[in-house]
Amino acid sequence: MNITLEPTTLTIVSQQRQREITERINAVLARDPMQGFLFLGPPNTGKTTWMNRIHRATLDRQNQRPAERPNVLVHEPVTLAEWIRQTREWNCGRSRRAPVAAHDVRNLWKKRDCERHLFFDEIDTQPNYSHFSLSNLQEMINAVYECRERVRLVAAMNKSWNEFAGSVGEHVARRIEACCIKVDLFNTGRKEVA
Repeated sequence: MNITLEPTTLTIVSQQRQREITERINAVLARDPMQGFLFLGPPNTGKTTWMNRIHRATLDRQNQRPAERPNVLVHEPVTLAEWIRQTREWNCGRSRRAPVAAHDVRNLWKKRDCERHLFFDEIDTQPNYSHFSLSNLQEMINAVYECRERVRLVAAMNKSWNEFAGSVGEHVARRIEACCIKVDLFNTGRKEVA
């Protein structure tokens, strides 16, 4: 699996740094296509772009040989706040479309030759850190952690790692860290302002 990313001037990350990050991501994915990633950085650093490129490469990989990989489920990228909203509506009976839930991820563990790919944008932004949303986040991360051999999490967030760990708790942060390679875009390779 290979992602392609033409360096762009639309981000605050230098084009050279964009190439380096893309090369490193491709090297990791060549070794382990199920490796998760967590992109951290301020707005306009390309976090969502890289996440969407990994999503596209995963879909392309699946579409190349669908008969060989019939039990692969690649979820569309969604913000965590949207996933929580969908989960609330499903739990209250207001929606017929069920969002991916932690029990879905855990049930996958029982099946052989299954893969699940989850893509969460803005994993650090929730409508609020209510007990409901935080417990759902913790449950999902625990499920991904327990099934990490067959479940890949690719996520992006605007907070620094320390801010995120402080808001969701060290336990959740350590589990995400065990499942994902952090790509930190804070204060790295910024363009010089003319």
